[in-house]
Amino acid sequence: MADAIALPLALLALTATLAIALVRPSHVSEAAAALAGAVVLLAVRAISLSRAEASLRSLGPTVGFLAALLLIAEGCRREGLFEAIGHLMARRSGHDPCRLLAFVFIVASAVTIVLGLDATVVLLPPIVLATTARLSTDPKRRSTPAPTWPTQRRCCCRSPTSPTSWPSVPAACPSRTSPS
Repeated sequence: MADAIALPLALLALTATLAIALVRPSHVSEAAAALAGAVVLLAVRAISLSRAEASLRSLGPTVGFLAALLLIAEGCRREGLFEAIGHLMARRSGHDPCRLLAFVFIVASAVTIVLGLDATVVLLPPIVLATTARLSTDPKRRSTPAPTWPTQRRCCCRSPTSPTSWPSVPAACPSRTSPS
């Protein structure tokens, strides 16, 4: 009987937790929803206590690492590091989307090299949001339509030393012109 309801119950618990994470009601936390789902799964014996314990042991270091990254991110936010990097990227890009993309790529690469990909996922979004706020742009709005095959456009504009390095110039780079 427990096997028949295990998967639907687990999916329901996951869906409820994700819905609470998206809606973010003030009276319920994501952790409480996830814990309630786990307790229900244990209560109906959809998962055994030993299996739950083994999962916690194997996931413990990862969860601890992510929690530490979140603490680091909060400290960086409080000290203004994200704002400072966002300000630097906005100023150096000169409102050029191509340069801005290059700076985001450089910062993402540096964080990934130094701290790892998990840190990039946690630390980069606040930097990009701070940059878009500094540039007074909407981070959810695309400046150009998504490229489609076979007429893909490249975002990083051709360099002044190599005018034929890219097949076309994107609309996002109005300062650049296509050779006639």
